[in-house]
Amino acid sequence: MSLPARRIEPLESLRVIAALAVAIFHFRTPSPLAANAFIEHADLMVDLFFVLSGFVIALNYRERIGSFWDALTFQHRRFWRLYTLHLFTLMVFVGMWLLSAAYGAILEQELQQKVFDREPEELNALRAVERAELSKSEDLGGGYERISIEEAMRRLAPR
Repeated sequence: MSLPARRIEPLESLRVIAALAVAIFHFRTPSPLAANAFIEHADLMVDLFFVLSGFVIALNYRERIGSFWDALTFQHRRFWRLYTLHLFTLMVFVGMWLLSAAYGAILEQELQQKVFDREPEELNALRAVERAELSKSEDLGGGYERISIEEAMRRLAPR
């Protein structure tokens, strides 16, 4: 027979505030909400959240756990409850990493084809432009920005 869970509303409210402060702390966006001393030091709220969570768990389970096997059952259920979410999140991020690696390789291959599959005359012309820009910049005391081959190729590449 399971006992009803005890809820202490002020502690639950503190847990919610601590969790939200940590979430805002991790986003680090320039906003009035995040630009204050409370959010800047919200990493301390992690400790508060865990202490309060431990207290609430102990309060709710102290009468339910009467033997070693009850404790072992509790630990087993708690582990799989948390670890399932961890595994799901891990699989999502591994999938995102694999997709980005595959898509990044495709983009890199396309870029190499656009940059390195040029005709030699075109590359020589680009190098001449680079040398001319470099000498113009040096003649004028460095007032002009030097154009690189990569920038010239980017400008010449079909859009």
